[in-house]
Amino acid sequence: MAAHIFFAIVLWCVTWFRHLIPYPVRAATVIAFFYLIGVVGIARFGLTAGGIPFLIICAPLATILFNWRWGIGLALIVVLSFGTIGWLSVNGVIRSGIDIAAYGMSPSTWVTYLFSMLLAVGALVAAVASSNRSMYTALIEENKTGEQLNKLAKSLEIRIAERTLELENSNRQFKTITDASPNIIAITNMSDGRITFANPAVYDIAGYREEELIGKIAPDYFDNPEDQEKYTEQLRLHGSVSGFETCLRKADGSKFDANISGRIVELDGEPHVVAEVADITGFNKAAKELVDARDEAEQANQAKSEFLSSMSHELRTPMNAILGFAQMLEFNPKESLTKEQKNCVDHILKGGQHLLGLIDQVLDLARIESGKLQLTIEPVLPSDLFRECLEMLRPAADKRGIELSGEKKSVQLINTDPARFKQVLINLLSNAIKYNVDKGSVKFGCLDKEGDIVRIFITDTGSGIAREEQAGLFEPFNRLGKEASEIEGTGVGLTVSKQLVEAMGGHIGFESEVGKGSTFWVDFPAIKNTPAKQTGQIEIPKTDQQPKQKNFAATVLYIEDNPANLQLMETIIDRMDGISLISAHNAELGMSMAEEHQPGLILMDINLPGMDGIAAMKVLSQQEETKDIPVIALSAAAMKNDIERGMAAGFKGYLSKPFKVQEIIETIEKELTT
Repeated sequence: MAAHIFFAIVLWCVTWFRHLIPYPVRAATVIAFFYLIGVVGIARFGLTAGGIPFLIICAPLATILFNWRWGIGLALIVVLSFGTIGWLSVNGVIRSGIDIAAYGMSPSTWVTYLFSMLLAVGALVAAVASSNRSMYTALIEENKTGEQLNKLAKSLEIRIAERTLELENSNRQFKTITDASPNIIAITNMSDGRITFANPAVYDIAGYREEELIGKIAPDYFDNPEDQEKYTEQLRLHGSVSGFETCLRKADGSKFDANISGRIVELDGEPHVVAEVADITGFNKAAKELVDARDEAEQANQAKSEFLSSMSHELRTPMNAILGFAQMLEFNPKESLTKEQKNCVDHILKGGQHLLGLIDQVLDLARIESGKLQLTIEPVLPSDLFRECLEMLRPAADKRGIELSGEKKSVQLINTDPARFKQVLINLLSNAIKYNVDKGSVKFGCLDKEGDIVRIFITDTGSGIAREEQAGLFEPFNRLGKEASEIEGTGVGLTVSKQLVEAMGGHIGFESEVGKGSTFWVDFPAIKNTPAKQTGQIEIPKTDQQPKQKNFAATVLYIEDNPANLQLMETIIDRMDGISLISAHNAELGMSMAEEHQPGLILMDINLPGMDGIAAMKVLSQQEETKDIPVIALSAAAMKNDIERGMAAGFKGYLSKPFKVQEIIETIEKELTT
């Protein structure tokens, strides 16, 4: 009993101080004590009842605590122990009753035996648990780690499968996109310039099969090595290139225009260039054709402008003589015309003015259609332009007894070209007078509309326009059946007016009723209120009287190559007291005469044989003897750019042929008195 208690205390101490005792010492102590208990049990209670259970347990215990070699060794020790004890018992060395039956023991012996066994077993369990706790913990942790590793492995397998599927889908999408692209998509290793990928479009565009290009040097396909160097340099500097145009070679040796966009990317740890190549041969060809067509159109427009300018000059030159001499006949103070002669002269003047108006309107229409119309847009008060227009048209209205009345219900400004807007107003007012009835009326004015719109309107009491004819009102040369009437017209005025209004940002329209008359209106956006201006009636000016001529003593030099125009000027000057005329038929002679005679005024044509009037003007303005002599241009070159070119050359004024006699007289008087 005491020995068992001692053994139990020792085992419990080993368990309690296990962290201070090495594992092998603890294990060996447990086995040794257990073995001694078994031997003592055999000696005390017999082999069957006491020692055999303890001795049998020693082998598997050693195997658990250490390894299988320890288990085999202890099993051999048990066998030897059994043999030794048996031999000692047979020879009488051991006197204890080895074969005592368990039932022969007294109750106190059983209690003692069971109590010692419980102490020994408890100590054994504690010692084994203590000795193997770290091992069991390690095994449990190992199991847990194994489970975690299994889970991680399964998760990794799932993730690998997912990534593999994603990669396959990505590759499939990449192939779908590159295969569907109409442009070449190529990937090139930047270190050696070799192509690593090309899509099927490379065959459609350049005639190469994909496998033919893999591993080939990409720069070799540039037609111009300098372009290849520029492309590579831009890639290295900026990392990407967009819209680089060059020429590449096809498989058959031909070339095509290419537009390349590339970017440097990292693939497999190396820099690569992903490039998209578009074939722009067709685009460049179409662009060139478009440029050629534009140049051809510009040349055609230039030729048209030159033709119009030449035609204007050729038509105006004889018209100048016709209208000029007719005016001289009409206002001949020395010899009055008979009534019949005056009627003839009136017809000449009327027909000439009609033809001149037709020339001007046709030229305007041609300029608008060719895009050569030049506009000078500025703020304008419409009522102010009405006054200027009425000065010209009042005599025609008075002649037929047509009453003119205007009202100003708008004080807002509009953006327009004053000269062209005045041309539109004159045309609309002229039509309202021409196509009106005798003793009729014309009402005109301006008013405000919704949306900041200023409407300029002209209403007549004429015969009106039938509904079926209204669609062709703005067609050129369409006079709506009035061609055979006594009313003069060209059929171009409304066409020109419509295009002028629209070119200036306005809108033109009309309303008409047969038997009651028509109202034409023009709408322009308002730009500014003018409160200082008051609404009311538009003042209709009276016809001015022609100023009386004044007497002068001066010389006028006229440089003109057309004999008829020269004779006309001689007739005009002959009727101006105190003024003498000298003439020259070319610029060179004219400059010499100007230097010699020092005239008070020079009148000069532009289209002269040899040196033209523009060049002559520049020479006159540079010479000391002639630089102060005023020079007035008299030319049939009446296009706007002709006039601007003349004024830029230094002319004091520019009068277009055919000119009005009174206008020439006033100009000469003004320059000679300045």
